[in-house]
Amino acid sequence: MTHEEKAWDVYLANQDVFASVLQKFHWLTVAEGLDAIEDFVMYRLPTALRSYKASRGEVRPWLYTVFRNYVARRVATRDQGALSLEAVRSSFEPVDPAPPPEQQVEDRAIDQAVAVALLALDDHERALALTYFGTGPEAGNFRAVARKLHWPRDRVRQRLLLTLARLSGPLRDAGVLSETDARLCDLSLRLGYGPDELSHEVKVPHDEIKVTLKDVLRRIGRSLARVASQLPHPSLEG
Repeated sequence: MTHEEKAWDVYLANQDVFASVLQKFHWLTVAEGLDAIEDFVMYRLPTALRSYKASRGEVRPWLYTVFRNYVARRVATRDQGALSLEAVRSSFEPVDPAPPPEQQVEDRAIDQAVAVALLALDDHERALALTYFGTGPEAGNFRAVARKLHWPRDRVRQRLLLTLARLSGPLRDAGVLSETDARLCDLSLRLGYGPDELSHEVKVPHDEIKVTLKDVLRRIGRSLARVASQLPHPSLEG
């Protein structure tokens, strides 16, 4: 295994560490956070792993420190032509009416976790999610996405549900979803469990299942929409 392959494996196994670091730099846009992760995993981490020794202890605290220092240096050494911190912060300003500050902080945390989780998807899954939840001409339109891909609409819907299910694990690890909510998403979206089966598996009253699942999916969907608005419009190829 090459150092580059090992770096990617380390990233996949520790996505919550990256999300946690980016939450410390909450004024960064999602796009800037993704750029920092990609550059770090592709160029900095392979080199750092060459000098890492297991005797230092667990890899997660070491990874947190190395990535945090990398992001801090990246912020401190921005080019003069880069966005100012004020401009970066303003990119997160919500539309009127503004939610309370605590809600804005929670939204930023969710967005960073969603953005980090998106990196773990393959290019096609990521493009599909960002296209459907984005602001382009196919946004929110199963028919338009299906026509673009030359797929049946049911297949588009199924792939989107599976993508949302795959996001539930990383969002749980980042503290955005509870263990119960993440398991609810996985069982419902990936395995197709109905209300009766879900109630039995996650020990949530039957009459609360639909409300809980709808609330969780609404939170993830809104976050995907915010993230998609900050990233380049992806290209879908059939």
